Amino acid sequence: METSERIAQRLRQFGELEATTSPLYRRLAPLAAARPELVALLRERRSGQPPANVLLAALQRRLMARPEAPLRGYFATLGGTRAPDDELATAFDAFWPGELDALAGLVRTRRVATNEVRRAAVLRLAYVAVARRLVERERPPTAHLVEIGASAGLLLAWDRFAYRYGSAGFGDPDAPVTLTTTWRGTVPPDPHAPFTVAERLGVDVEPVDLDDPEAAAWLRALIWPEHVERAAAFDAAGAVVRRLGVTVRAADALTFLPGGLDALPGGLPAVVVHAFTVNQFSDAMRRAFDQALGEAARTRPIYRVGLEWAPGGARLELTTYPGGRTTLLARADPHGAWVEPLEDEPATTSR
Repeated sequence: METSERIAQRLRQFGELEATTSPLYRRLAPLAAARPELVALLRERRSGQPPANVLLAALQRRLMARPEAPLRGYFATLGGTRAPDDELATAFDAFWPGELDALAGLVRTRRVATNEVRRAAVLRLAYVAVARRLVERERPPTAHLVEIGASAGLLLAWDRFAYRYGSAGFGDPDAPVTLTTTWRGTVPPDPHAPFTVAERLGVDVEPVDLDDPEAAAWLRALIWPEHVERAAAFDAAGAVVRRLGVTVRAADALTFLPGGLDALPGGLPAVVVHAFTVNQFSDAMRRAFDQALGEAARTRPIYRVGLEWAPGGARLELTTYPGGRTTLLARADPHGAWVEPLEDEPATTSR
């Protein structure tokens, strides 16, 4: 089991290095690291869960039920307007001791399974690239869409959103969700249309049911407090997914594959997408995942779209099966705040 000293170190590291876009979490993480009761609580968290993310989300979730708490005034996602100041530590210590049992219950049972909607603005670049490749192969730009690690399935509704990359707009301007990201390219975004979704299916070891108020509240609590735009996009996208009736199946990726792809109807190509999911796989799991996609490509073309963490941001890659040829399409902010296209970079072969 992880030692208390190591947990405290990880909390401090989160504040120093990771919470770059949350001044509040930069302050709260080291405060939590200095409270032995909170550090001890984190020793009971679920295996593999990042301590700072799960604790701070639990804190925000409990603040949702405590509108009178002074600490809530620092959380913009909860309507607060205060910036971190000299009274923050006092407000923090006035809140958490009375919530320790409730925080422990969340830390022991919940996991970090964010559904970052604005990542769809990054993934869309890959979907345009998939459509081009299908047309080049004299196929209609239509495919099934399967997301691995889908959580509540918000990214599966990407084609119901509108997009703005700098001054360039795509999609229905009256869409209920418009995702805005900074375009760091030297040329405008590709004007080609992305592929049309035939069937959409999510796969997750623990799907999140947005009709469960507690499950939905936990997902929202995972959004960092200054990221009001992200919270609004989550709320709007959740409503779209409920109307669309997105299915997320309870299974792990290696159990689902390749049979789950073989069962998709019509022999149409399949786009398998994952966003900040495969980075949690072991090396052996990654090899097995790649092999399973190669096996599925015996009956239909498979396009793997991956958006995963990398130093300096995230990498958007497109891998085509059979063959396992991978192209780096873009670098991006992990939350989709900016995207830098790089499709002209050389492809590699993974198999």
